[in-house]
Amino acid sequence: MTRALQIHLGQFSDRGVKLVNEDFYGALVPEGETLKHKGAAFAIADGMSSSDAARWASEYAVKTFLTITSPRLIPGRCVMPAGGS
Repeated sequence: MTRALQIHLGQFSDRGVKLVNEDFYGALVPEGETLKHKGAAFAIADGMSSSDAARWASEYAVKTFLTITSPRLIPGRCVMPAGGS
């Protein structure tokens, strides 16, 4: 019996005491044989609240990583929910 790799995603991010959540996270999960042979990519970036560009920086880091990684994993689906409000 062959067992297939299955990935179930869930995420949560909390702003804590700050007014805005600056965290960002995302995943690239291919399907079928690509998932079986190459796996998936996940990224989490913690926003640095001491910077005015914290939200932009964490989003940029995650999206850049997934963009660089995606040619190795496509065809697939890219899930990039923004953490926070």
